[in-house]
Amino acid sequence: MIISSNVRRITEYFAEAFLELFGPSHDDYPAVGIQPFSGTITQKKRKRSIYT
Repeated sequence: MIISSNVRRITEYFAEAFLELFGPSHDDYPAVGIQPFSGTITQKKRKRSIYT
């Protein structure tokens, strides 16, 4: 009886770990954050040096 309950607990332990690793993710993050840039890039202006 004790051996069968220990085997059952060990099996459940490894089954839960396996399902956690290979099961579907539980990420419920909102769809906000960094968005791709969709604007225009301006030309950089050349800085004037005070020494030239």
